[in-house]
Amino acid sequence: MSEIVNKFSIQSYANNNRTKLDESLVSLRFMKEIDRFLDYKKISNKELALKLNYSESYISQLMSGIKKINTSFINKFENAFSTKFDVKIYLKNETEYLHKLDEKNNSI
Repeated sequence: MSEIVNKFSIQSYANNNRTKLDESLVSLRFMKEIDRFLDYKKISNKELALKLNYSESYISQLMSGIKKINTSFINKFENAFSTKFDVKIYLKNETEYLHKLDEKNNSI
């Protein structure tokens, strides 16, 4: 019985789908920033869809994590709103940006 429960547990699902889940989380980090921008500019998802020439359904799927963001979407967004994504790499167990670490190494 416990073998059956383990086969269908949430942990088992997570273990078997780790890559897909991680990809979705990365996409959602981008979408969180886009959502903040839309709130700031008071732009609806429908207006975003029209401006970028996507369906409202597709934007909704991106926002909910069903679909994953891609570089084409980012490029369209940057061009449509005269914005730029600023991507920084953190070391997971560190609090500094990777480029800050590089600056420290260059000053030695």
